[in-house]
Amino acid sequence: MSISKRILFFAALLMFVVPASARADTKSQIEARAKEWADKYNAGDAAGVAALYEEDGQILPPMTDAVAGKAKIQEYWQGVMAAGVKTATLELMEVHASGEIAGEVGRYVMKNAEGQEVDKGKYIVLWKKKKGSWVIVRDIWNSSMSPGAAAPAK
Repeated sequence: MSISKRILFFAALLMFVVPASARADTKSQIEARAKEWADKYNAGDAAGVAALYEEDGQILPPMTDAVAGKAKIQEYWQGVMAAGVKTATLELMEVHASGEIAGEVGRYVMKNAEGQEVDKGKYIVLWKKKKGSWVIVRDIWNSSMSPGAAAPAK
């Protein structure tokens, strides 16, 4: 095989390998940020949770209006914590990325201080890479529990 054919072969190979590794890298970065979200929530750090959102980010909770901006997002999560929802567990199922935008699909479980499930369901998070770090642009979730099925929050 001539040198020019070898160079073409390796260039073509890199076209397939680099995008796959970039996707894997994005997925691992999103997984780390999702874990950071849950760790901050479980520590009762509503300000830390809100810090993961873009300045004009939005959460789209079920059965209420959208909540926009870090200050309001912090206020919302602080209220959820104060209502007795003490832990959040996230199970990341998929990450789809294109450049500086990524979408995360997963499942969640929320529990009270006694360890009872108060909510569980599915979510989608839209991430945007800003200044080398992934921030949440939009966050929407839907409960899989029927109304009244959740244990009351303490």
